Amino acid sequence: MNSPPQAATAADGSPRQRVNHEPGPLGRIARLCFRRRGTVLLAWLFSLGLAIGLSQTLGDEPTNAMTLSGSDSAKAQTLLSERFPDQAGDRIDVVVQADDVTVDGVQSRVESLLDEMEAVPNVVAVDDPYAANAAVSPDGRTLVARVHLGVTNPNDMPVENTDELLSLADEAEGAGVDIALGGQAVQIAEQPENHTELIGLAAAAIILLFTFGSVVAAGLPLGVAIGGLAVSMSLVGLVAAAFDVPDYASLIMAMLGIAVGIDYALLMVTRFREWRAAGLDTESATAATLDTAGRAVLVAGATVMVSMAGLFAMGMSIMDGTAVVTMMGVLVVLIAALTLFPAMLGYLGTRIDRLRLPIRRRPTAHVDADGHLVAAPGWVRWSRFVQRRSSLAATGAFAVLILLALPFFGARFAIPDAGNDPAGTSNREAYEMVADAFGAGTSGPLLVVADTTNADGAVIERLRAHLQDTAGVAAVSQPQFDAGGDTAMLSVVPSTGPQDGATEDLVHAVRDEAIPAAVADSDTKVHVGGRTATTIDMNSEIVDRLPYLIGGVVIVSMLLLLVAFRSVLIALTAALMNLL
Repeated sequence: MNSPPQAATAADGSPRQRVNHEPGPLGRIARLCFRRRGTVLLAWLFSLGLAIGLSQTLGDEPTNAMTLSGSDSAKAQTLLSERFPDQAGDRIDVVVQADDVTVDGVQSRVESLLDEMEAVPNVVAVDDPYAANAAVSPDGRTLVARVHLGVTNPNDMPVENTDELLSLADEAEGAGVDIALGGQAVQIAEQPENHTELIGLAAAAIILLFTFGSVVAAGLPLGVAIGGLAVSMSLVGLVAAAFDVPDYASLIMAMLGIAVGIDYALLMVTRFREWRAAGLDTESATAATLDTAGRAVLVAGATVMVSMAGLFAMGMSIMDGTAVVTMMGVLVVLIAALTLFPAMLGYLGTRIDRLRLPIRRRPTAHVDADGHLVAAPGWVRWSRFVQRRSSLAATGAFAVLILLALPFFGARFAIPDAGNDPAGTSNREAYEMVADAFGAGTSGPLLVVADTTNADGAVIERLRAHLQDTAGVAAVSQPQFDAGGDTAMLSVVPSTGPQDGATEDLVHAVRDEAIPAAVADSDTKVHVGGRTATTIDMNSEIVDRLPYLIGGVVIVSMLLLLVAFRSVLIALTAALMNLL
């Protein structure tokens, strides 16, 4: 049964206009949540506890795997895992710099340090840098010793073990000897706790406070966003048990959840205040808010989820995990906006303008004879201006969007390497020391793995010779064979860094020219792997599948808007804007 309109006064003391509102489906949900607000809040708390409990018992950890199933680098990794188990795992580079790293005093300190590191858990082997000429720089001032780990995924290396290695390096430093450790495991251990979500929430709180001018009104969107975010973040572990969820997916979900949660609640708070100013009591205004702004929120949330579903078109397992996590986050926030928000209005609706800032208040909302809210005069004037000059406005907007889109066509995709780490970190220092002493490509060598089961030794010699003659190659190691002599591994050092476009060209040249020429008329299978090649393969796959992602999102969004608004023109206009 509808509550009768109540006589009330507006913020300026004038009588409020009475408006009748017959609730629709969303309005009825809002009334139920408003009246059973205590139960709704308890249900959300129970959902949070259940999500945490299920994730701890049935969930799994996110992954940082950087392999692409079926790619050449993945085949190389498989061969390494089967034939060179000690080489297949992740590694940490110990970089030592001194006036002369070969003198007895420095050498004894380095050997003692490496012996201590070999005893650290999850370290399976440590290379002797003095036994390999390539491990010492030509000027004798820098050496690199590789510490091989028992984990393939650097995320699986316990941070406490990496911290122990860093502590040993710090203790061995001094007296003219500088030591730095490099590798993804080190990068993870040194990664600071940025708490980006908290920064986003703090910035949003300040903006909302000045937008609404009231602590209570600003707090409602934050409450909805935090409530939805708490539950969705607790469910990431469950998703990780069924999908390959990259570690960065949680951050994407958190920032997207905060954005849409605040955006949706902000829209509904604005509409709620307008309905209250127009004459509805708190419960009726809540129902009217969800019937109007709530429908817009429902369409917007569905559109965002459809966009995230486009990641499935990439055909990559980690993108599937990212899609599921972000879609789940938006869905939970959407449910919070439609249930938790009206429940909170049950407690705070009459106090929506409490704890105001000493700033000018917004003008009171008005309704027309049909009970519809009247737009603010400023927006009316702007809309009429645009309508009178529609051609000019459309052309100008289109030109601005084109101008902003131009940089995309010059973009080159790459995954950051250690050179992008913060200055002062051990990983960044190790990267720079190696690049200065050995060349930029030393930090990202290519691992060429050849299955020699049905081949003679001459094939490997030809392969090494062709690799050395390839433009962009700085050095090629001697072939290293597995215990059975069935597989050979060569390390190829590019003359350019991992992020350089020339390194990508080199990988393609090795695969398309050097290897085919070396193994012609032979059954030898050769693959190019290593961290740099894996990153290049993933980047190429992502770029190749971008048209499917963009096309899928635009087409499905068009269909969704067509159903929602029953207008082909709106759907086509939205598609064009999305493309730009």
